Amino acid sequence: RSTFGEWTITGVGFKASVDHDPSTRNPFDFLKGGSSDQPLPSGRVKVQDISVSVTDPDSGNTWKLSRTKADIRLKPDQVDVVVSGELADPLKKSGWFQTKVSVHVPEPGKAVSNTHAAPSDVRAPQWRAEWKTESLPLSVIGFAAGVAQPTPAAMRTLVEGGLSSSIRLKGWEDRSVLADIDYVTVHDLRVARGDIKNSICVLQEATVGGQVRVNKERIDIKQLMGTSDFTSLEINGSFGGPSTFAAAAEKPVTWLGTSDAVANIKLDITKFQSAFPGLIPLPRFTSFESGGIRVKTEPAAVSSGNGRTISLSVHDVRARTRYGSVELQSIELDSRLAYRDGLVRAEEIQLRSEFAGATVVGDPASGSAEL
Repeated sequence: RSTFGEWTITGVGFKASVDHDPSTRNPFDFLKGGSSDQPLPSGRVKVQDISVSVTDPDSGNTWKLSRTKADIRLKPDQVDVVVSGELADPLKKSGWFQTKVSVHVPEPGKAVSNTHAAPSDVRAPQWRAEWKTESLPLSVIGFAAGVAQPTPAAMRTLVEGGLSSSIRLKGWEDRSVLADIDYVTVHDLRVARGDIKNSICVLQEATVGGQVRVNKERIDIKQLMGTSDFTSLEINGSFGGPSTFAAAAEKPVTWLGTSDAVANIKLDITKFQSAFPGLIPLPRFTSFESGGIRVKTEPAAVSSGNGRTISLSVHDVRARTRYGSVELQSIELDSRLAYRDGLVRAEEIQLRSEFAGATVVGDPASGSAEL
């Protein structure tokens, strides 16, 4: 085993201009090196007062990292990295970030324990990570997207806003991951195409928090709650994991057989229209004045297979047109569905409103309906 002691480096400056040519070689290709049979050396490297300036030659906009520092600790069986700093965008809006990563590195020649001998709840994770931000400028997302996939300036996605977050991650050898999301808050968000005035999304604030565990077979969600200008949601339960994605993509109804989740969603139609202008196709001089949608879904007992209830409520919908106001009476839809052997059967579907009602039972081949 070797050690190189402790090194401290200060006053590091770096400037770059990013080329949007897709034929340019990826500057991070050097990270794709092969593994080594030699154990990691022991030591510590501290880098302080790092400054980085990156300019987009097409627009002349510059993003700057300042007061940035890194602390890297190497041990024969572990690597710990802490990076923090400030990021400023071309509009002089700045924010703070901190990242902590700890990775356990098995010693060369030492056998790895059976990853399936015990659930990840009781096994030590292979890696841990923490991510915290405060008002981090989101404009860097649009800039990074333009670097990753070069597009004409008129077609580039522009992003404004800030990100405040606190997330803790754990990962195991079997590729299962646990995410504890204390909060992820986006504020003053504006997304546009080509020109920031051509907004396709405008949000004052959106927040999400909860716990998500992902492995090959399942995605488990605990108390995942989100709110925004126009909606609120709450999800508890599990879904099929990555191994079921292909089947679900080919036949979306298969999620009925893999999920036991309970979900509640509320949507304000007027505020949704304001947040995503032009997304809801409406005639000219027409806009919503009020309206809400509520959706709830949860597992249910059925005669055979896996069951689920889905309730939909549309209420207080009013719109103003060039000819006057239009009001839609409330609509309630309650359904109980059964999924078995790749087929969905309606145990019962009921539609209720002031002007109509309907009941549906069965499937398209042998069902019945009454209106």
